[in-house]
Amino acid sequence: MENKLFFWLNSPELAKLRVSERVANGGHNIPQDVISRRYVAGIILKNAELCQIKKYRNLTRNCVVA
Repeated sequence: MENKLFFWLNSPELAKLRVSERVANGGHNIPQDVISRRYVAGIILKNAELCQIKKYRNLTRNCVVA
């Protein structure tokens, strides 16, 4: 059995902002077209029939999920 962890964001613009912040802090880049494509793929995944779904609501900027 394979486990996957998927973090859903409210918009592709938010995903792009998070990547730009990561790059500004020395992290790796992801091209904006790839971010948009993956966001749409995530919508499909979100609506797929899954065995187990856990939702976490992150209301703080410095939240860490481990």
